[in-house]
Amino acid sequence: MSKDFQKSTLIIGYGNLLRSDDGIGQYIAKAILAWEVPYIKVICTHQLQPEIAENLSTVSYAIFIDAYLAHRNKRTLIYPVFTDFTRNHSSHWCTPQSLLTITYKIYNYYPRSWIVKVPGINFSIGETLSLTSKQGFKVALQRIHSLVQSKIIDYA
Repeated sequence: MSKDFQKSTLIIGYGNLLRSDDGIGQYIAKAILAWEVPYIKVICTHQLQPEIAENLSTVSYAIFIDAYLAHRNKRTLIYPVFTDFTRNHSSHWCTPQSLLTITYKIYNYYPRSWIVKVPGINFSIGETLSLTSKQGFKVALQRIHSLVQSKIIDYA
């Protein structure tokens, strides 16, 4: 790790903006970008790609944001993410776990990470969020704000 390494957080919001609720990760990441916090970096992307590993290697913390198909449970979920050395990882698709594993294999490091899963019920073609995702949007922003303000993430 270089001397220039600073404690910072990388927010990665991903999903397809043309598939209604699937784009919620990007919408939330864009809202966080508007916070203009100097120690928060933001990536908005259609899907996770191995190239993001370089960005992950330069931060202390990472928060991935994505939608999930909500059936009965319509809660916004947040939980830690770790590497996964038990699977072969493809350069054609990534999960947060595989991306952290790639980061570790290349840079011998990965940041402490979480994933925020926002409920969605409409993944059809369109650009309108469902009421479920709109409510999840607000909850996700509150939880992410609490996480970056907490003692769990230490910028001292």
